[in-house]
Amino acid sequence: FKNNELLCGNLRLYISISIGISDIAPLLETADIALKEVKKDPKQAFLQYRPSKELIKKIDQNVKMTNVLQQAIKHDDIVPFFQAIIDLKTNRVFKYEALARIKTEKGYESIFAYLKLAKEIRLYPEITKRVMNKTFSYFEQKESSFSINISMDDIVDPRFFANITNLLQSHPNMAQKVTLELLESESITDYELVKRFIKEIKKYGVTIAIDDFGSGYSNFEHLLNLQIDYLKIDGSLIKNIHTDTNAHLIVQTIIDFAKKTGIKTVAEFVHSQGVLETIKELGVDYAQGFYLHEPSPSID
Repeated sequence: FKNNELLCGNLRLYISISIGISDIAPLLETADIALKEVKKDPKQAFLQYRPSKELIKKIDQNVKMTNVLQQAIKHDDIVPFFQAIIDLKTNRVFKYEALARIKTEKGYESIFAYLKLAKEIRLYPEITKRVMNKTFSYFEQKESSFSINISMDDIVDPRFFANITNLLQSHPNMAQKVTLELLESESITDYELVKRFIKEIKKYGVTIAIDDFGSGYSNFEHLLNLQIDYLKIDGSLIKNIHTDTNAHLIVQTIIDFAKKTGIKTVAEFVHSQGVLETIKELGVDYAQGFYLHEPSPSID
């Protein structure tokens, strides 16, 4: 090891260290904030936390959100809501997507705003497990199919794989009704790992979707090797597709690719009749959004 270089055989690795320091409570949170700041400047190696109004406000917000998460888990107040996905050829419900909701003093809210924090304080696996288990339990006596979002954090977590395979083995009659939606916005970096996961999980009869497709680096070549069943086109492309020619062109390209490879397409965030008519004309297979169906705690 010399001059920030580490030689492993013929491989030369360049190592840098970033340090966040704090003597102000809560120590872990303030040191973490300093660490995040120092990482923004490659010329700095360490930074000591100094309070400011913005940082104090951020810490206070994180503390409150952490408390909300912990209380929700303690009182089992994280539940799935269900939003219909509509078959655009028949105008009937094709399946339902399970969306995590957290109970707060304002009522049930989307858990999206809490997910980053949940991962930082290591509560995310418990959230995924509860939503997964409750969704399976709910649809056990239903005829409808359903889908559940998963992330790269889930795929690399052996506890998640153990839980989902246990659910599929204990509910063999439900496997054909399940679609796992992998978030494309999570920036899939290890395609071999994802490929192995999909190969193993599809043995049970589960189908796979790539969610938020088009939101990040959408690699068409890799998709051909992942045995994907559905592409869910990101809402950022759909919301203005009836007026935005660029979005129209991109979505048309995605649909053409999907049709040639036998992959079905789903348009997310359909919010108006104009958007609905446009995606029908383009040949999208399925659609979901508040214009079609709002998430609900039940499908009855």
